[in-house]
Amino acid sequence: MTQHADWIGKYIHVKPAAGNYLSPGWTYSQEQCNIFPRFRLAEAVLIRRFVPDEDTSLDDALRVAQEAGEVAYSALSAELASLENGAVALNALRDQLGSYSSFVLQAARQPNIHVDPLPYRRVLSGAESDELWQMLSEQWQIRGPGYGWFPLSDDPAPKGALTFHEELWEARDGGELLRDFLAAEHIDRCFLLRELGPPNYELDAVLVNFTYDGSEKFLFAGRDWVLYSSHESSLTQAGRLAAFFRETWPDADQLSYGGPFHTPDLRETWSTQ
Repeated sequence: MTQHADWIGKYIHVKPAAGNYLSPGWTYSQEQCNIFPRFRLAEAVLIRRFVPDEDTSLDDALRVAQEAGEVAYSALSAELASLENGAVALNALRDQLGSYSSFVLQAARQPNIHVDPLPYRRVLSGAESDELWQMLSEQWQIRGPGYGWFPLSDDPAPKGALTFHEELWEARDGGELLRDFLAAEHIDRCFLLRELGPPNYELDAVLVNFTYDGSEKFLFAGRDWVLYSSHESSLTQAGRLAAFFRETWPDADQLSYGGPFHTPDLRETWSTQ
């Protein structure tokens, strides 16, 4: 998880090759190809569905971890080989698999090492995800995977909803306030459904990191609140979460999202004009 976050952080600061994203047939730069296969491997390892029980041995767990890396490498190799800079991408993928495998093997050689328990994060089955999407549709008219929500879609504004810009959220420590809300509501675990899922997750509240990371996300723990982050830097809250932010930020309704704010004159103003 740390590797995935670190490589994502590096990738978003890489300047794309000339013409990238602007014309048909654009290609990844060599620098991009040296980075993104690394977080793709980490992501693919993380979605391996494995739920240990009291009879699971350390050797069993390590074997699953090792296999997860090998399966991820095999699945990604064919895709990356087809890129214009495929040799660079494959080299990065092999290097990342080597680092991952070495880490697992070192753990295997230290059977008595003390490891703090990891927070809970479970990959949801397809049936579980479908049931949760259906609940969001019934409660909030959210259309499901592959679709956005208010304010980017043409859906009507959910009653009582608030939508903030990501920069405002970060400037006012919205993440910390979200954790305060979860603690006040005695919520230990949440569900996270992703626009590009699977994978979707049930996870400990301490793992909640809700800003956009390449896939739009819906976070909730039941039927009475939801938080949606979009690819256009918006965060929409509805239900009890919106009420919490109104209590915490008296000016919340005056800070509504006005667009992605890509232009320099609007950045950090949170203006709706």
